[in-house]
Amino acid sequence: MSSINTIDTPQEQERKEEGAIGAEAVLTLNISDSELRALLDYKLRTAEAFWNGKGIELDKKRERAESYWTGSYQDDLDFFGHEFPYVDNRIFMSLETIIPIALSRPPEPDVSPAKDKDASRQLADDVKKVLLAKYQEQKLRGKFRMALRHLLLYRLGVLKYRWNKDIGDYGDVEVDWVRPQKIIVDKGAICGKEPEFVAEYMEDTVEALVDKFPNKQSEIYRKFHIIRGTKKQLSERVGYYEMWFSYLDNEGKPQQGVCWKCDELILDKQKNPNWDYTGEEVLIEREEETGFEDEGFGFPETETVYHNHFTNPKMPYIFLSYLNLGRRFIDDLALAEVAIPLQKVVDKRGQQIVENADAANSGWVFNKEFISKPEAQKLTGAFDEKVVGDGDVRSGAMRLPPPTLPAYVIEDKFDARNEIDNLLGTHSTTRGEKGKKETLGGRILLKEADTGRIGDLVNSAIEPAAEDLYNGLVQLMKVFYVKQHFIKHVGGDGERTFLEFDRDKIEDGIEIIIKSGTTMPTDKSRQRAEALELSKAGLIDPMTLFEALEHPNPKEEAKRMVLYNTDPMTYLKEILGVEGGTGDVMRVIERINSGEWTEPPAEVTEEYLAEYTRFVQSEDFNNLEPEIQVLHTKHLAMANEKAKEAMGEGVE
Repeated sequence: MSSINTIDTPQEQERKEEGAIGAEAVLTLNISDSELRALLDYKLRTAEAFWNGKGIELDKKRERAESYWTGSYQDDLDFFGHEFPYVDNRIFMSLETIIPIALSRPPEPDVSPAKDKDASRQLADDVKKVLLAKYQEQKLRGKFRMALRHLLLYRLGVLKYRWNKDIGDYGDVEVDWVRPQKIIVDKGAICGKEPEFVAEYMEDTVEALVDKFPNKQSEIYRKFHIIRGTKKQLSERVGYYEMWFSYLDNEGKPQQGVCWKCDELILDKQKNPNWDYTGEEVLIEREEETGFEDEGFGFPETETVYHNHFTNPKMPYIFLSYLNLGRRFIDDLALAEVAIPLQKVVDKRGQQIVENADAANSGWVFNKEFISKPEAQKLTGAFDEKVVGDGDVRSGAMRLPPPTLPAYVIEDKFDARNEIDNLLGTHSTTRGEKGKKETLGGRILLKEADTGRIGDLVNSAIEPAAEDLYNGLVQLMKVFYVKQHFIKHVGGDGERTFLEFDRDKIEDGIEIIIKSGTTMPTDKSRQRAEALELSKAGLIDPMTLFEALEHPNPKEEAKRMVLYNTDPMTYLKEILGVEGGTGDVMRVIERINSGEWTEPPAEVTEEYLAEYTRFVQSEDFNNLEPEIQVLHTKHLAMANEKAKEAMGEGVE
């Protein structure tokens, strides 16, 4: 038996053995390349064997789940020439209902200031705006969507953040998703804890590989038998691994290393590059001056400041987990896998129904004395086909009765469909459909139950991943934002904020968490109804009302409402562009807006007509109910008639 022996059973978390249970391969940077390569190969080999071994069979389960999502799982089955596979892909529909609901709003970071001071609170607010700007700039909703889809199909979702020196003038942070099939995790890793070993399979051209690792150009050329370095030779694609691992340094402090390996060739190895190891010397700022410096008794003191947000180095991977029993790192089950047995029933029963429907146009049988066999074989069964034979048609030809399909076949299909909805939490009301026998109360209950299920997915997978990602981005900014970066943030109300941001504006000790529930979707119809009720009762302000009603510019709408209610004359001037009004027009408009019919005044002046005409041509008039618009139009027409009559009397 090898001296390096690790756990070979997937039930390792249930073991209760005492004493020695085997040794593990210890990775560190302080060993030769050949020894490091051997240990890395061992890690890769044993980890892959574990995840694809008996009891887990991860790759096989992933392929199976993917085939059900794409609807291609029946492609390899044998069908007769007149048959075709029936697929009612409820798994695809359910997963693609869950994902947009779970990511309907961006996860909002809550940044706690390092100190109880106004300056610290402002700096924390700036960090929050920068993170939200990066969410928009990096299109993180789409990347979270892909990672969540992977989680629901492949039992694991993966995001990766990195520093890209080629973005902008000074480099910037970058986030992307990684296919779980390209990730190999240490077999001893446990859900909720960072693995001690993670390998990512990568591909690149020989030219790109040399560009990344210029010190290894001769070894790379030798490995791939390149002499002259022609374009064809350099464009050949090659595979290699990027591997991250944790270890303890000589002082017992946690450290992390990263290594790039292509077969037997170690391309590079180094400490985690996303960490400040050297720091910088800064002056110590004291609250009170001692006065010793002025007397010549000492010199200004300095200290070494390390620009790190984390306590210890962390791998740049964000892992999403959901259906996990705590036995291992990757989930025990993907949500899509739960519905596979029921999906089989749905399609099998659907196939039976289709075949039965096809058999409804049943064939004919003929008496060969009525029509010859060669002539009968020419018949296709078309509706306009004519059959001519000798003798009595009733005894010479007969159509076979179609088979009757038992009612339980159809019932079984719809029961299986409903059970998939129950298991995945995606009933028709959540998908925006309306069932035949659903009541309003029943629809609300179903939707609330589904939202609760999806909310659990958000709380368990999306929000923890977003929190880890935001903290990872702040770590990168603390290390690499040496120069000022120009950040543009667009708020929910459309307001733009421009920031000049560098690492000195990230205070040590800030805490970043995700506000629980901020990512969850809201019931918009209920939100609007509640906002209107609270507004009628005077319990919310106009700005909150228009935000709840999701107006495109709630601040402007609130300003108009307040102005309309408190200062009608200013409203006429600033909003409607009416100058020098007497107030009569505004009072009439208010009464008619409330549904109360009002006659024009006895004397209609030119100013009155001009002001009322401007109102009828304004956007406020266009937003009124049609019935109210009719009243205003009628009032203006009557006012015009009165003005004409008055002008006629004056002429006489």
